[in-house]
Amino acid sequence: MDKKQTRQQAIESLNAGTPKSQIFASLRGGALKDRALAALLANHPDPELYTRHHWKVIGVLAIMILQGLLAAAVGFVLGASIGPTAIWLMPLAFAVIPFLLAYGVYRNHSSYYTVYVLLNVSQFHRAFEGFSEEPITTGIAVLIGFASLVYVLYVKSLLFPDVVFMSPKKIKGQYVFSR
Repeated sequence: MDKKQTRQQAIESLNAGTPKSQIFASLRGGALKDRALAALLANHPDPELYTRHHWKVIGVLAIMILQGLLAAAVGFVLGASIGPTAIWLMPLAFAVIPFLLAYGVYRNHSSYYTVYVLLNVSQFHRAFEGFSEEPITTGIAVLIGFASLVYVLYVKSLLFPDVVFMSPKKIKGQYVFSR
């Protein structure tokens, strides 16, 4: 069996309700490396978990859409100072990433949660730029940003319990699955 057939069989088994640990045990050592098979199984969305935590996902979507709208507003203000064409191009350019991330979360993909976390962590140092001028406002903004980041990580851990940040969960050299 080649890699494509192995992936297809794993996804069919997951959709049929077969436990991930059983699928991993039956398909390991084949054409697909164990790490790739474990990643495929760990990142596969579980519809039961999604329905159980549906309102939490809506909260993440609200955070991302709000960030997209704020980015569009900042783009509009910056575009207005540049010129008439930039007044509508800048909001689109600024808001496209948050809205794409929201779409990925809506489609229940683990990687979009990770990209959101990486983008926010990489920009976290910029939150402290105005601290000396307005420490209270900057402190509140940092707390809100940190709280939203922790919330997104929390929801990701609920929806994808077999993923540790970007890779499948491994304990004592063995891949483990929640079910």
